[in-house]
This record gives sequence, C-alpha cells and structure tokens, in this order.
Amino acid sequence: MNAFLDYQGMIRVGERLRHADLIQKHQIILPAGHHVVTLIFQEEHARQLHGPEQLFVRQKYWPLNGRRKAKRITRSCVKCFKYKFRTSKWQISRKTGLQQILKPFSIARIDYAGLMQMRERERERERERERERERERVEDENSR
Repeated sequence: MNAFLDYQGMIRVGERLRHADLIQKHQIILPAGHHVVTLIFQEEHARQLHGPEQLFVRQKYWPLNGRRKAKRITRSCVKCFKYKFRTSKWQISRKTGLQQILKPFSIARIDYAGLMQMRERERERERERERERERERVEDENSR
C-alpha cells in the first residue's frame, strides 16, 4: 500500500502513485470500524441512488475493509432489501420450453363435489349385498 503522511497530517495511499496518470491520486486512508466511515458510505449510497457506492468512495478515500463496509451498508438499506432482484429457483422444462403458452387454469382442475371416500362406498355396498343375501336366506327358510 505504501502509505505516507501528507502536509496536513493525513495518512494517504501510495507514494509510488506520484507519477501515475490517475484523476485521484493519494486517497485518504480511513480506519475500518470508525463511525465516520459508515456515515460516508451511507451518504454516498443515498447520493448514488442505491448504486455501487464503493467505487465512488474509493475515488476520494481508501477505507480499510471497504468492500465489507459497502456490503453491510447495502444489506442494511431498506430500499435495497425491498427491491433486491431474486433469481427464480424454477427451471423451464426442456420438453415444453416457452413454445407452448396456455391460458390460466387450463391445466388446473377443481373438485366441486368435495372429498370422495371410495372405500366407504364399497363397504356400504358390500353390507347392502350381505343384507340382501340374509333376507333371501331367511325367506327361503320361511318358505320351506
């Protein structure tokens, strides 16, 4: 990093950058956990309309752990959290793709009759058959 003290007593970056063709040379080094650094990042975040504030902060200052601070500011921003782009976890099938466009609810089915218990009906029918057989047997015995 090659830090040095300037004439105002500020610690700045890069003695070797003196001969470089950069717009902003010798940024001021800022400590990692200082409250002023947080305020600078928050102000730049709002000024850039919730964009990449780290790029613009680094033009003037050199915050230690700047990426971490930029991520923390972005994650704590309510607007950025609200409008964060989330990727879909669903994938399109290779068979259908986007070729087949269907109307809404063209595949969905609705059961208007409610829950149908087939086993109950089968048992009820079996009981009815047993009662009929019993009646026939009783009638046969009575007729003899």
